[in-house]
Amino acid sequence: MHMFCSLVNVQFEIEDPHIFKSEQLSISKDTLEGFTLEDPLKEEDFLLNDDLTQSIGKMDLGEYRRNEFLGTQYDISDVDLSQEDALIIKQSRKVSASLDMWLLALWLVKDHAVNTNILYTHIYRWENSSTLRIKKENLTYMANGLHESVKINTEELERVHDWLSFVENYVVSKSNHPKKSSEEYLIENNYALDYGNLDEIYRSDDRISRALIFVTAARNQAFLSAKIANYISAIEALVTSDKGSLVMQASERTAMIIGKDRAEKIRIHDALREAYSTRSSYVHGDALKKTLEAKLKNISVTTDDIVRRLIKEIISNHPEIAKLKGDKLTEWYKENFLFS
Repeated sequence: MHMFCSLVNVQFEIEDPHIFKSEQLSISKDTLEGFTLEDPLKEEDFLLNDDLTQSIGKMDLGEYRRNEFLGTQYDISDVDLSQEDALIIKQSRKVSASLDMWLLALWLVKDHAVNTNILYTHIYRWENSSTLRIKKENLTYMANGLHESVKINTEELERVHDWLSFVENYVVSKSNHPKKSSEEYLIENNYALDYGNLDEIYRSDDRISRALIFVTAARNQAFLSAKIANYISAIEALVTSDKGSLVMQASERTAMIIGKDRAEKIRIHDALREAYSTRSSYVHGDALKKTLEAKLKNISVTTDDIVRRLIKEIISNHPEIAKLKGDKLTEWYKENFLFS
């Protein structure tokens, strides 16, 4: 059984393609080597048999001839045929969920519009072959609302690997099953990320998890006003205490938490005020001021960077705020930043 998916809008500047081999992108440490970066397909490639070509079609096949892609293989020769279909679906969903988490971890390293549009699982048999196709529902866009290619080097890939465990911890909610591992939880939920599990989303009281949901919504949005609105919601989920004075809380607290000096804190504060003005006009149906309309891309890119820095700072140094509510968060902010 081979699994492979194309990577769109990315150029890798790495020496060792096997850097993708990691437990996070494996089906099982004992049975799967892990994804490796493959060159675009050529006519003589072993993957291009008649069954596969017919299954995925010429248009999708062209994508694998144009782009680098991730590929792996898994021996299922000993699997009971009666269990084969269920195994293939489960493994494919697990790999798809792992790739989604990898792309979110990549966003924590740098802005990108890397997409894995389709995951194929192709099963070879002497008598016949079959192909399972999982198509991604949403595409991601860069902070400027465009699909642009990014370059990723070895050092950046290693940082993505470091962030994966944090992403898994907050994306795979275990609030109602604290003794279960992320792997056990994913098995129970058919390897679907919690973004598709509405009951878990609505019950979650974790600020970081909620912020990542808003970030995902922002990244799936090309329309800049809506993108900025979701970035602001991510910030509110992380640092605001109540419904009053949200603009002041979000802009001042964010600036205090991630600003390195007085000048940078002022820049962050003012940038978020400007983002709020954009969001307010969009959400409340007002016409966007021409001065803001001309700066939408810059506002979105700046806000994206602020959200990324804030999430990384909180995950790395202040994870305790994830469960703080209302007055408790206000007290935490006073003790750690306002009067420290």
